[in-house]
Amino acid sequence: MTINSENPMTLVEDEETLSVPSTPDIVVIDNVSKRFVLRKDNSLKERLVTFGRSGRRHREIFWALQNVSTTIQAGHTVALIGHNGSGKSTLLKVIGGILDPTSGQVSRRGRIAALLELGAGFHPDLTGRENVFLNASIMGLSRQETEDQFEDILSFSGIGEFIDTQVKFYSSGMYVRLAFAVAVHTNPDLLLVDEVLAVGDEAFQRKCLDKIRSFPGGRPHDHPRDPLPRTGH
Repeated sequence: MTINSENPMTLVEDEETLSVPSTPDIVVIDNVSKRFVLRKDNSLKERLVTFGRSGRRHREIFWALQNVSTTIQAGHTVALIGHNGSGKSTLLKVIGGILDPTSGQVSRRGRIAALLELGAGFHPDLTGRENVFLNASIMGLSRQETEDQFEDILSFSGIGEFIDTQVKFYSSGMYVRLAFAVAVHTNPDLLLVDEVLAVGDEAFQRKCLDKIRSFPGGRPHDHPRDPLPRTGH
């Protein structure tokens, strides 16, 4: 799978999941491309002066993704490997529905939990407890479901009494602990993780990886074989 001609990226599947029986496709990426416009204006005044046809000289088109196609099956673990700027984070955001592709389509099934940016889905002025309910609701859990999982979330995060502190006072490590704890306890069908775990300590990273490995290899009853919802152009 090639992301762009200058910085190729590879999708690698975990050897442990290669032996997983055939399961339904949970993500289908069909000829997806993503374009960004890079502005060269240094100020709003310059942008107004160069507005219109002449403004084209002050912008640059950058293709982060070009003609990407691949399929990911339920119960499988895959990794995106590539140089900085090769489009890994962009592709994860497109899969998660955070960014719309410029062209092509992405079809996905089930509940998605995404850990792509530090603090995403958290409100800094709310406490950790309030953010657990906020974040879980964004991921599709009811209040009762979140209450049932709350003690497990708190225990896994290990932040203890700081759960009732505003998260704007959290360290980056505490942010990640709570965000990951919420994500893995929402029983996601698809878990997307970027480099955000790199800010945690080694012990917590191992704990997270062990939790990911504990996910079932495949649950056919959770993945009906009806057509996948699509987004794209």
